[in-house]
Amino acid sequence: MAGLKTNQAWLVKTAVFGSVSQPSLAVGIGVIGQGDSPRSGYGPGITLLMTSMTGGINPVVTSGVNIADIFGLKA
Repeated sequence: MAGLKTNQAWLVKTAVFGSVSQPSLAVGIGVIGQGDSPRSGYGPGITLLMTSMTGGINPVVTSGVNIADIFGLKA
């Protein structure tokens, strides 16, 4: 039973704080998609457009901007 508690603690640490084997952080830009499905597990998902681990992406907060506006698409 003690082994089970140890494994649970490791799982929580891994799930909350990222991968144990790769602790470095990256920045990513993605699009959140939501599909309509009666089945569970088919909810929101992210499609990554680009990532950077070397500081190549600098976040800028801009209110009222949507990816559809940036690409000239109609929602």
